[in-house]
Amino acid sequence: MINIDTTASFFVGLFSGFGTTSSFLPQVIHIYKTNSISGLSPYLLFIHICGTTGWILYGFLRKDMIIISFNIISFTLLSLIICKYVQIYYLNSISRMIEISSIV
Repeated sequence: MINIDTTASFFVGLFSGFGTTSSFLPQVIHIYKTNSISGLSPYLLFIHICGTTGWILYGFLRKDMIIISFNIISFTLLSLIICKYVQIYYLNSISRMIEISSIV
């Protein structure tokens, strides 16, 4: 016999996890296509990666593969955004230093 409450919970978790995780994909694609991080707050990224890490740990404590898997995917997408953020930020910093040194 299938427990309807457990099945409903599974599908709600699956739908919610897919929705929140896939919402990062357009942002990742946009950042990599435009090579622009304008409008992104490093504080938001830091807080979000900490929260996602907490959700992964919570998933392990509850032994819930839906929570674990979707948050690992979110963590990966956030890591891609952070890597690009750091890359663009430091490339811009180096460009500015080269411009300043060429003026002097």
